[in-house]
Amino acid sequence: MTKRVVWLLFACLLFAVQRTASAAPGDALYAQPGRLVRADGTRLNLYCTGEGSPTVVFDSGWGDWAPIWALVQPRVATWTRACSYDRAGAGFSDAGPMPRTSVRIADELHSALHNAGISGPYILVASSFGGDNVRVFAHRYNSDVAGLVFLESDTDDLEPVDMQEDDHRGQAEFLPDVRACRDAIAHGKPLPPLRPDSPNRTCAELFYRSWPETAWSSELNGRLLQLAQTKVAMYDAFISEMEQMPSDEAYLKEHRPSLGNRPVRVVSTGNHGVGSVATPRATSLKHLRYEYEVTLAQSRLLELSSNAKQIFTSNSSEYIQFDEPDTAAAAIREVYDDVNKVKTGQGAPPTAAARDRSAADLAAIERLHQQDTQATLTDSADQLAKLWDEEAVRFPASSPAEIGAAAIYADDKRWEVSGGREHSLCYDMEVQDIQLAGDWAFEWGYASWKSVKGNKVSIEYAKVLRVMKRQPDGTWRFARVIGVTSPSASSVVLKNPCQ
Repeated sequence: MTKRVVWLLFACLLFAVQRTASAAPGDALYAQPGRLVRADGTRLNLYCTGEGSPTVVFDSGWGDWAPIWALVQPRVATWTRACSYDRAGAGFSDAGPMPRTSVRIADELHSALHNAGISGPYILVASSFGGDNVRVFAHRYNSDVAGLVFLESDTDDLEPVDMQEDDHRGQAEFLPDVRACRDAIAHGKPLPPLRPDSPNRTCAELFYRSWPETAWSSELNGRLLQLAQTKVAMYDAFISEMEQMPSDEAYLKEHRPSLGNRPVRVVSTGNHGVGSVATPRATSLKHLRYEYEVTLAQSRLLELSSNAKQIFTSNSSEYIQFDEPDTAAAAIREVYDDVNKVKTGQGAPPTAAARDRSAADLAAIERLHQQDTQATLTDSADQLAKLWDEEAVRFPASSPAEIGAAAIYADDKRWEVSGGREHSLCYDMEVQDIQLAGDWAFEWGYASWKSVKGNKVSIEYAKVLRVMKRQPDGTWRFARVIGVTSPSASSVVLKNPCQ
């Protein structure tokens, strides 16, 4: 469920829900606990099905938990391992430490996957509020992410300030109703009605998008409603999650993950905050602007990777998992296939585990390339220093070797502060080949750059060999860089770095 549930929730629940998918076969799996796994002061309930790698991990929206994936997870499990879970306090998971921030949620998920013996990197799939959690996960555990899929995800931190403020006011107005329901359960009192004009429906039905959910079996509907009518810890968790949303958004504004060229798919509906396609579409200018800005903000998720695409559903509410499960599964399959691309070569094909590790390493090295380009264009020795291993050695094309990161930094600093030096305008490194060997990577290619000194603009080329070393945190840095003579006499056609 989206954060904007406070705007449209009750109206949506009063309309008959029309869906394109029938009740999920075998969804009784979600009517009982799966595997309870220790995770940073709590235990999370995991449902893992299928076999293969990389593992696809699902996170849900606010007010939802694992059964929201009852139609999508079985589709994905036909070609790889798929794991859905209940966040701490929700479903069959134990209560977790407070407050329920996205940082805590990401840390708990990472801990649970590790303790369950489920190795990364993972393809993370998220709906609504879950999108905040997986972006935080991607920042904190970047090397453990093979790809991302967002299904109508929340993007408040990327939206106009006035919409963020509207959202926060709506949440503050909505939370007293959730607390009243929680307190009634805690004290064994009758549950308040869902709405004053619907006395036969209790506040426990505020979760998901309505009860009964026709995408589920009657057994699953009954079991989940029982949890909603009895589990105080679930209300505590969801209340805290909503209270922490402003701080989650502030965190995301300060910590933007970068996935290099790892695959990202953003699936949008144009129906953010709308729980059912049967709900009459709002036509006010405010709502139309709201849907426009949300879709635009979701497109900004494409900045997470150079290999990203936005996909639009044909006729879905924000619950793509129910309305268009095939669309959701197809987006996940795109990412899976991209991650598992194997270059044609000699010898036996690599194992699935080796492909997973190689994909993560290549993505991390691509980030190093991007950082190298950005740092070079700043002409900043301090920025360039972040790219070198402590024991690095640089062999410039026409000067003595510089041994150690400190020596490289000192030389770059002298150049930076020197008077009348040239300034970088454009820079490009065309990698011709790269090979991985454990914690080391070897690549060669052609560097080209445009610079200006006074009124003189020049373009130069060099053949470069680079050796990179994996760091303890999973990132990569340059360990050896050798600049060779200009390849201008070779048959290689080099592009202008500014074109």
